[in-house]
Amino acid sequence: MSSRTGFTPQWSGDGKQIFYMDLYLGFMAVDFPNGTPRRLFTNQLTQTFGLTQTGPQRFVIVEPPLGPPPPITLLQNWTTRLKQ
Repeated sequence: MSSRTGFTPQWSGDGKQIFYMDLYLGFMAVDFPNGTPRRLFTNQLTQTFGLTQTGPQRFVIVEPPLGPPPPITLLQNWTTRLKQ
C-alpha cells in the first residue's frame, strides 16, 4: 500500500480504500488494491481517528482526554477466584 511508514490503518465501509496517518499527521488514502497513497489533509491535533462505515465517507477526529490517564487495575491469579 505504501513504501513509507503509516499507522492507525482503517478500511472504508465498502472495503475499497484504506485510510491511515503518515508520520507527519497527514490523513492518507489508498485505493485498494493498486492505488497510489494520497494525502487528504493534515491534522496537528490528534493521532486518533475513526471512519463512518455507511454512506459518504466521514472522518471522526477523537481528541485525547486532558489530564492524567485513568489508573489501570491488574488482577493477578484471577483463575483461583473462579474456583471459589
